[in-house]
Amino acid sequence: MKQDRKLPTYLLLLVVLVLLHQGIRKQVSGVGIDTDTYLNASRTFWSSGNPWAPTEFFAYIYPPFLAFVLWPLTCFSRSMSGCLWVALQFGALCIVFDRYLLPGRQWGQKQRWQALAMLTVSFPVLQNEFKNGQVNLLVLALVVIACEGSRRLKGWPLGLAIGVKLTPLFVIPYLACRKRYRDILTAMFAFVLSLSIPLWIGGTEVRAGFGTYLEHMVVGGGHGSRRTFNLSAHLEGWTGPSIGGVPIHLLCAALLLGGIVFLDMTRAAPERSAR
Repeated sequence: MKQDRKLPTYLLLLVVLVLLHQGIRKQVSGVGIDTDTYLNASRTFWSSGNPWAPTEFFAYIYPPFLAFVLWPLTCFSRSMSGCLWVALQFGALCIVFDRYLLPGRQWGQKQRWQALAMLTVSFPVLQNEFKNGQVNLLVLALVVIACEGSRRLKGWPLGLAIGVKLTPLFVIPYLACRKRYRDILTAMFAFVLSLSIPLWIGGTEVRAGFGTYLEHMVVGGGHGSRRTFNLSAHLEGWTGPSIGGVPIHLLCAALLLGGIVFLDMTRAAPERSAR
């Protein structure tokens, strides 16, 4: 009987160890993954250069805030900074579990099976996330904290998440439906700060590069290669797995955000009925 109770724990640890092993191994031995793009953009930013300029790595397609805050990681060797990045990813994943799978910090049998099911279903996405050193888990953790509705933090996590990657803007209509207008204003204020401070510190070349980045990303000008990015070219030229013509990674992102909204609504229902 005790062995049955420990089974989900063993399976959970196995899945986590596989993800961490694959992530650390790729960070130590691999070059040219997303983490290299982030670190290179940060070094370029703090050298008063244009982080969106074409390089040997994948194009940097994010607002300047990510390059701005990653400066501490550039002080370490590539292997060490990669391992620290994996630790940040794992911490972000733990935050998601902590907010929605551990009510009252109770790590019981039910929560273990829920965590295992969540990891199993999302394993291909998480595997890609850890092996390529992507930033999506960190953004997801910030969105989860914002949707969880912390009175102390309010909309600050969401604003910072938008500052890292514009995708969480889709959470704003949900907050409006929940009548959390103060959180929306706080999030927009945090986003403006996360955008204006790096552009002010970065200087003229960073501001000019950001203007070109917006033009290429929204209205065109790129050809969808490794060195430039264009949204329409990216969607039209996508040759990877897709469903109904929509890239699978965009569908996964929509499912993750939709899951956050659904879990938040189900947790809020008992609170409204209690009132």
